[in-house]
Amino acid sequence: MEQANEPAVLVTGCGSGIGAASARLLAERGFRVFAGLRDAGQAPPELLPRERFQTIVLDLEQQSSITAAKETVAGQLKGAPLLGIVNVAGIAVPGPLEMIPVEMLRHQLEVNVTGQFAVTQAFLSCLAAPSGRIVFMGSTSGSTARPFCGAYCASKFALRALADTWRHELEPFGQSVCLIEADKIATPIWEKSRERLAEILDQAPPEVRHRYPHVDQMLQQPTEEELDSFTSADDVAEAVWQALTSVDSPPVIQID
Repeated sequence: MEQANEPAVLVTGCGSGIGAASARLLAERGFRVFAGLRDAGQAPPELLPRERFQTIVLDLEQQSSITAAKETVAGQLKGAPLLGIVNVAGIAVPGPLEMIPVEMLRHQLEVNVTGQFAVTQAFLSCLAAPSGRIVFMGSTSGSTARPFCGAYCASKFALRALADTWRHELEPFGQSVCLIEADKIATPIWEKSRERLAEILDQAPPEVRHRYPHVDQMLQQPTEEELDSFTSADDVAEAVWQALTSVDSPPVIQID
C-alpha cells in the first residue's frame, strides 16, 4: 500500500508507555504514524513496521519544536490530511501542595495542559475536515481530586475543559474530540513520579515534611497485587484505536 493512501495520525509521547503502544498498534493496523518524541534518541526499538512509522522531535515545552514538527509533518503529507491528533505525552508531579515548588507546578501544567493545547492548535490546519479526530489522554483524576496528587489532578481537570470546549467548537466542521479516561495505567510515568517526589521531599523544610508523615508511602514500589489492577498500555492503545476508527466517535471512553 502506498503511504499516500494510508490514513495518517500524529501521536505524541511515543518514548514509552501509552504513546509507544498506540503508535505500534496503529502502524500494525494500517495507519501511517508520525511519532512525536521529546528527543531523537527516545524511540523504543519495538516501534515497527518502519515503513509506516516516522519519528519526529516534538518537545511540548518548546513552541519552536512544535512549529518545526508541524512543518515536517505537513511536508511529508504533501497536501493530504491527518486523520487524527493523539495527545498522549504527559508527566505526574506528586506530593502535598504545600511542598511542591512553584516551578514544578508550572512544569506539570506546561506539559499536560499548555503543551497539549499548543500541539493541537498547531496541527489543526493539517486535520481532515470533516472526519478528523482529536484524542486527549485524560484520567479519572480529571474529575476527582486526590490528596498528594493535586498538581496532576489540576492538569487533568484543565485538560478535560479544553477537550470539552474543542469538541463543541469543532463539531460544526465535522471534527470530533474524544477524551480517554482511565485510573492507574502500567507505564513508566509512575516510576518517574516517585523520582520527582523524592526530590520534592529532599527539598522540603523539615517542619513542613513533618506535617505529612504518610506521604513517604508514595515512594514505595507497588505490590504485585496492585500492579495486576493497573490498566495496561496496550488496553489504552485499543481505546485510542476505537476513538479513531469507530463509526460514531465517542466523546469519552472510560477504561475500568
